[in-house]
Amino acid sequence: MAALLGACLAVANWCPWACSAADDHTLRDDPAAVVIILDSEGGFRAPPGGDKDDFALCIKADGTASIRSRTPPERKMWRMKPEELQDLLRFLLDEQKFFALKPAVGQAQPGIADAGGWMIRVEADGKTHTVRGPMAARGPANDARKRFERCLRRLQGTMTVVDLGGAERANRFLEAANAVFAKEWPREPPLTLADMGLGSVLASGAVIVPFSRGTKMLNANAGGIDGPIECVVVNR
Repeated sequence: MAALLGACLAVANWCPWACSAADDHTLRDDPAAVVIILDSEGGFRAPPGGDKDDFALCIKADGTASIRSRTPPERKMWRMKPEELQDLLRFLLDEQKFFALKPAVGQAQPGIADAGGWMIRVEADGKTHTVRGPMAARGPANDARKRFERCLRRLQGTMTVVDLGGAERANRFLEAANAVFAKEWPREPPLTLADMGLGSVLASGAVIVPFSRGTKMLNANAGGIDGPIECVVVNR
């Protein structure tokens, strides 16, 4: 039985990312071409083993999304539908204006000798752009850092879907969260998998999947709560 921790979101039908009528972004005419990369750098992470695809998350033009498995060098994989990949690209490129971000956003907290960072690379529309940001940034977030962090969380949610084995199981976590959230925040629109964060597996085997929305939540009974609102669902 699932244990629900924190506040969770209202029931929604399965759709990993909201559909859009916007024009598709163009990709290379090669199913194996890498479109999106997310990886961690520095810190305690071991140096790459030389495999050009050894990234935390790698998404190819045919929709194949892969992450590092717990039994290297194997990788866990999930095949996205073409419209799911395009919706992800629209989020990154149209909503968050990823191509307009500078190559580095934010500054690392001082005094952290082993501070790591995140790297996101996107290739689409004949362009390739790479942006890096620290895991622990200094000072209040400006617009660029907020956009980078939204891109990061969206890709981390994609990693969680891959780790769960695809849409069917991820939807069970989403529904469990939604069932509770509808009671807590009845005026808020339901969460989708775009609000899913980076999940984890404990030594006990328990699977933990977080959801978060960084907007101001309105509650008819309790007034406004300044986000982000966190929700964790365990073992669905």
